Amino acid sequence: MFELIQVNGVDLICYDDGSVWRWSCNKWKKFESKFKGYYQIGLHRKFYFIHRLIAHAFKGFNLESELDIDHIDRDIHNNSSSNLRPCTHQQNHFNRDAKGYIKKTYTKKDGSETIRWRTHLVLNEKIITKTFKTEDEARNHYLELKRIHHVM
Repeated sequence: MFELIQVNGVDLICYDDGSVWRWSCNKWKKFESKFKGYYQIGLHRKFYFIHRLIAHAFKGFNLESELDIDHIDRDIHNNSSSNLRPCTHQQNHFNRDAKGYIKKTYTKKDGSETIRWRTHLVLNEKIITKTFKTEDEARNHYLELKRIHHVM
């Protein structure tokens, strides 16, 4: 399935698989990105992220919106329309790969070391953190915080 859209005076064909074609030199050319990060396309000296164009074409997303577009499977190169959803910036960060807990080593005055595990969750610009003796305790606490606070 495809949608014909016009962005910044340029005709584009967006396919639901995430590919974008551009009218150039009297023929349609598939856009190929050389970027390692999010794919983007330049249209008359303005750059647009491909995932935002696909969301605009298939989900009615406003390109000027303050909302983010989340890649559901966390693969930033999978721009298929079924993998994209509009969300707030905070909701977008809920879908990150980060573990949410880290190993901390503390050195005492006598030179011995103590290992602790610290959870870390940011919610409305507020940091929730707690320290545990074992990795399992930290993981379980983080998953419980995520279950309670990261509701989409």
